[in-house]
Amino acid sequence: MRAFLVVVVVLLLAAVGADRVAEHVASNRAEVRLANEGVQNPQVSVGGFPFLTQLAARSFRSVTVTGDAVTSSSGSAQDLTVVAHDVTVPKGGHATAASVHADGLVTYAEVVRRSGARGVSLSAATGGRVRMHGTATVLGQSVPVAALGRVHASGRSLRIEPTGFEVAGATVDGASVLDALGARFTLVYRLRDLPAGLTLSSVQATPDGFRVVVTGTDVKFPTG
Repeated sequence: MRAFLVVVVVLLLAAVGADRVAEHVASNRAEVRLANEGVQNPQVSVGGFPFLTQLAARSFRSVTVTGDAVTSSSGSAQDLTVVAHDVTVPKGGHATAASVHADGLVTYAEVVRRSGARGVSLSAATGGRVRMHGTATVLGQSVPVAALGRVHASGRSLRIEPTGFEVAGATVDGASVLDALGARFTLVYRLRDLPAGLTLSSVQATPDGFRVVVTGTDVKFPTG
């Protein structure tokens, strides 16, 4: 979402030339800034006409940002698309968007890394679930563990809850062991630094990672 804020700020600096030229210049400047912010191959487009009228009013009908990937201190994602409608940027205070829809791909390795889990790997399974592999200490010995994980969105977090454990290839049904394994293999990936008004609305497991969708209304973007 920081990338979107950069776009809006740069657009406000581009009041030059004829209408379509101004839009082109603004988009190019925004793309350069986005590249400096860690977005790979950024593309920016502004909807609505005329552009200069929107610029003078500090209000844009729509702004669309795409990128192959982004890496920041908050995490990384791939295949990004952010679409915001009715964006307003006052001279002071917060920029706002009437609605925002963003989606991207978060790899399994990124989710494991950001969740703080160690020695756990994820891969796609049937039914929208994931296959979980790792090790655990059972009766004083380190043994291989596998499970199926249910994936769901929870507020601003992606949560993976394991079921159907197998320890060293055998199904486990003891309550105490299941409780210990559940705590060990439950993963929570938090979407950090989301502006107010945005939440994780859906998540889907794919062969390459999790396709996440973030949406919101009356979204505020800090300008500081």
